Amino acid sequence: MPITVSVPYDGTTNLIGPGSLVALSSDFIGPLPSGSYFKFVTSIDSEGSEWFWQAHYPTSAPATTFYVQSDPSVTWQTQGWQVKEGATIHVIAELHSPTAVLDSGNTTAIWSNGQIGIQQMLLQQGVVGGGLTSEQAAQLEQAATNSQSTVDSWANYETVTLPSLNDVLSGITSGITSTITGAAGAVTKTIGELFSGQLPDLIGSEELTDGATCDYWSMDLSGAPWYGLEIQITSYPDWITWTGRDSNWSEQLLYDLDVYLDGRTTYRRGVHLWTYVLAPLPQLPNDQLVLPVPRVPHNYFVEVWPTTGVCFRVYGMRFPPT
Repeated sequence: MPITVSVPYDGTTNLIGPGSLVALSSDFIGPLPSGSYFKFVTSIDSEGSEWFWQAHYPTSAPATTFYVQSDPSVTWQTQGWQVKEGATIHVIAELHSPTAVLDSGNTTAIWSNGQIGIQQMLLQQGVVGGGLTSEQAAQLEQAATNSQSTVDSWANYETVTLPSLNDVLSGITSGITSTITGAAGAVTKTIGELFSGQLPDLIGSEELTDGATCDYWSMDLSGAPWYGLEIQITSYPDWITWTGRDSNWSEQLLYDLDVYLDGRTTYRRGVHLWTYVLAPLPQLPNDQLVLPVPRVPHNYFVEVWPTTGVCFRVYGMRFPPT
């Protein structure tokens, strides 16, 4: 009774990456014990030993859907395998009870690193804002209409029979309100407002270099909602040799990448990959609360120190302005 794993985009191409919709469905019959979960793995090999992403999704039913890396309550584990844009990968799912594997299944998909093509695929099958299908959007609109009708009816009821209800509602609102204090000052929001953000499928890409460059390059990225960087090699000297599964790992150093945040070095690496993606951008150890509240923009500064003869382009990934 295998698990059916599907990545439903346009019905012809299984494209997967940050923000992709994934559906899991098991033939397991019978109630699931408390503590059951789906284990979801993306891997270079079919056995899952060369995995590069995995997560556990708690479940009480033998089927679920989710968006990759978009649920803040789920922790995604990663390890250092590098996957090229357009490569075929293996998507593996297991249904677990607290003590045993109840079911499993797998499929293959085409890898996209998330900043190019995701929105186009979503638009082809009529997905509307936030990643909802047209049917889901209609259901949400109906729910909003029903809720407003209830609110209107309750307002009349409050006026006639419950003059003290405002005090009760005020107490409830206080209980679900939080104040976040940062460099921009104190901001008070309800819990729902605090955790209402943007999905990764909204991330766009723009070139930061003016075409290919073979020299030292740097840029001040302060004041914009930058999410990550992608660096692509365009040419290299003859003495550079390549190895690895897809011949995308150079035995010689291609360039050094340095990222500074507020004047402090937060990331430094010697890169050997044909295409290298750094996302999300690194943060300071005391800057782990990422919430959609007003704040002073991060002051990022980036440097690329190429090996002699190595040429490259740099692309920035960021959310649209709000």
